[in-house]
Amino acid sequence: MKLGIQDLYFKILEFEGEYIYENLLKIWAVKNDYENYIIQLSEKIFAEKHIFSQEDFWELYALSRVLDILTLRLQPNNNSDESEWHGPDLSSLEYIKFCTLIGLQVSTPSSFHDFDCEIIEAKSGKINFQIDECLFPAIKLKNLVIKRAGLRVFLNNENFDLNRVNNSKIYWTSRRRNRHFHDLSIGWGSNSQWRTNFRLDIETEENFIYNYQGRINLNHPKEEYSDQLDDLSIGEAIELTKVRHFIHSTKDDSDLFPYDFRYDEDKITAQNKLPTSLFL
Repeated sequence: MKLGIQDLYFKILEFEGEYIYENLLKIWAVKNDYENYIIQLSEKIFAEKHIFSQEDFWELYALSRVLDILTLRLQPNNNSDESEWHGPDLSSLEYIKFCTLIGLQVSTPSSFHDFDCEIIEAKSGKINFQIDECLFPAIKLKNLVIKRAGLRVFLNNENFDLNRVNNSKIYWTSRRRNRHFHDLSIGWGSNSQWRTNFRLDIETEENFIYNYQGRINLNHPKEEYSDQLDDLSIGEAIELTKVRHFIHSTKDDSDLFPYDFRYDEDKITAQNKLPTSLFL
């Protein structure tokens, strides 16, 4: 890797021509041999043990920010980033080509699951979490989710407040057009913000692990952590950790700090539940 992908992030913001995939993304990836870096990174993944250096965590975070801006135009434009820029003119197919080019795995979900799916927009329907459209696929590196699939789904009005689902604030997220967002880079300087750790969501044979690095295990919460839950119930904290935004809770979500939460979801149990924390 000649240059970290933070360099590409700024080149995307500055790009003013046409055909950004051919004229920037493809050229940058090949010139900087970024696929080779991703291959080296994948070799550090062993089951749920990811032997990443601090620089790897920062690079993965920068990669996630690149993918966030590449998918801006594929989201409903609610002006949530308060910017006149709608994102690069990139199709879903070109997004897939770029991710494949740099050695990442592309996965289009056949059904909704919190682990690798994000609700971009919820519409009124009879069957909860039935997929209406996949706006962009999930991006993974072996058993690690790099970016969740962006989906338009149906939800039953009798079970969900669609206004809440569509407008709640999403955490662990650097930028969106469709809803308000927050991650740990926000509020830091132009250089310091890139020293943000990437969140690890890991699939093992038995579990889906959400925010592997979290020090507060929501499966076995200790009394000493009760004052660090932002007045959330355990169910609400789990919902926020899994979905990254509220879909059931009506609590104020404008200034929460869920970044220390971790939740391990048993796969067998998850198969017998609806997605999200409906039964928590």
